[in-house]
Amino acid sequence: MRPLRVLLTSALLLDAAPVRAQDAPDEFNFFQTEAKVVTASRRPTPASTSPSTVYVVTHEDIRASGAQTLWDALRAVPGVDVMNDRTSHGDVSIRGMNTVLNNRTLVLLDGKTVLNGFLDYTNWETIPVTLEEVDRIEVVEGPASALYGSNAVHGVINIITKTPDRLRGGVFSYTGGERSTHIGQALIGDRRGAHAYKLGLGWRSTNKFAVAAAEASAVGKVHALYSFDFGEDSRIAVSGGVSDHDVQLSNGPSFDYGETGFARVDARTGATTARLFWNFGRTVFRENPTLPFRVHNDTYDASFERAFELPASNFLTTGASYRRNTARSNLFSPGTRDQALYGLYFENSWAATERWTFVLSGRADHHPFTDWQYSPRGSAIYAPSEAHSFRATAAQAFRNPTLLENYFDLRAVLPLSTAPGFTQVDLTVVPNRGLDPERIQFFEVAHRGSWEFVRTGITGFYYRVANLVTALNMVDRTSPPVILQRSVVTNAGETKALGYELSIEAQATDWLVPFANYSYQSLIDQRAQQTTARSAPRHKMNLGARVKRPLWTANAWLHLVDETWWSDGTNTVQPVYAKVPAYAMLNVAATRRFTGRFDGLELTVAGFNIADDHYELLPRQSAVAPGRNGGPIKSRWSGTLAWRFGLPR
Repeated sequence: MRPLRVLLTSALLLDAAPVRAQDAPDEFNFFQTEAKVVTASRRPTPASTSPSTVYVVTHEDIRASGAQTLWDALRAVPGVDVMNDRTSHGDVSIRGMNTVLNNRTLVLLDGKTVLNGFLDYTNWETIPVTLEEVDRIEVVEGPASALYGSNAVHGVINIITKTPDRLRGGVFSYTGGERSTHIGQALIGDRRGAHAYKLGLGWRSTNKFAVAAAEASAVGKVHALYSFDFGEDSRIAVSGGVSDHDVQLSNGPSFDYGETGFARVDARTGATTARLFWNFGRTVFRENPTLPFRVHNDTYDASFERAFELPASNFLTTGASYRRNTARSNLFSPGTRDQALYGLYFENSWAATERWTFVLSGRADHHPFTDWQYSPRGSAIYAPSEAHSFRATAAQAFRNPTLLENYFDLRAVLPLSTAPGFTQVDLTVVPNRGLDPERIQFFEVAHRGSWEFVRTGITGFYYRVANLVTALNMVDRTSPPVILQRSVVTNAGETKALGYELSIEAQATDWLVPFANYSYQSLIDQRAQQTTARSAPRHKMNLGARVKRPLWTANAWLHLVDETWWSDGTNTVQPVYAKVPAYAMLNVAATRRFTGRFDGLELTVAGFNIADDHYELLPRQSAVAPGRNGGPIKSRWSGTLAWRFGLPR
């Protein structure tokens, strides 16, 4: 009867995707000590008592799900909005307001930003690590500018890779599947005394869902790290990575063709850390039907941080950062555009009593056009026992205007064939260096609980985003055969949101773990030209179960998403909306491990979206109603053969 009670509870309550540390090779570790997370706070903290809502997607979760992309691995996280607008391009947001080329969610790789320094968005396919190298993904929901500065409006997604100590060996794998899908991955790493290293190589190519014979993306990746320990608590690490890519996006649609990469140095001694990094992008957005454009962008960043243990159970962390973004593009006048950004921050954690903890964070950031921005965050955490915790959080965050929004200065003559009597559009894009930052005010309450065989969570939130940056298109004069059109980027309105998330994970038997979660979000727009509220699904649900035996695992997972409404693109002032229907995505995966003479070999069969072809973004309806150029999402079956090995000592 106990498994029956647990399964009934799973159907009635609803909880999150599994949040746990790495599973043991042959059994679930449901009752193990909760792993600490490093993204929600400057101090490693258990997820249940962190100052923000945080979920962890482990490497084991990714393997079990059969996901082939980073964004698909995030679909099961409560509150996360994933939008596959093209076969090999996804946009990810947290708690609504997802858009094409979304730049309100900060994405990190091992704590370093991977945002494009020109548009401040993430092209997930070009992040230079393979899925095999990912140890876990920490998803912090809610504003985090108090720790990270601009772009952390709705939250932070930190992709944390495996360390050489974690690897102690490597893996080679090949995946083949429908629509000419080919994925090759190689990863090796180890520690020998004070020296540690790892090297990852990868390749992924696949064809479009819409046209099975046409390529959607081709990406080659390399990522490497070397570290040296000077003593028990002193280390320096040098790392870097690059992706050579040709990936179809949804802005047109066009292809992001070029190279994206980084180089970094990290140093630590005791409670002091320092980091230098350089991000670069050399891309051409080719086949854009409106205006193909080129971007050459660089980001240079330096940061310094120091932690202090203070009297009365206080733990203080302080830091400073400097960043310089530069770009050259045919989207503005010749020459390099650059912006110098710098900030100061602190976080103090005070364990007032055995049950009460208060965490206060704050940051001040300077931008050459918006001056100083201040971002506070405060959390009160009450833990009456190890099994339960309650939290209340209030925060503010911001997003600075991008280089594109500040400097986009263009005059172009575009051909026109859709309006009778007109042959061309004279387009003028006006730059705006007087834009205000977008700002969010945020409140949240949460509870996490653990019973004998069940873990649950419930979170409620409210936010208000003001000064939204919006592009307005205005027709200045119409005189056949020419239309004169002017476009300007401006601050125009605000959005409010109210929502909650429910989650549950259960240990039904020693080999079966079902999970479920439900997310609700209601957004309200304050200006007619905005489309953010109606393009957010109000209801989302995940239902799934994992079976794990000594030599095999299986996973089935159903992802349900409510309908959305998008502007059809015919009118930016009084938009005409069209519906994208609700959809259900069913994913399955099964893995068989071998022993004996084939020890280390694994065979995986995975099915993606096997139940329902659908759209996640409004497709192009006609030349007059271009929609959002969304592509169809269809099924894809694949098989993977992997060999995992340890290095001789």
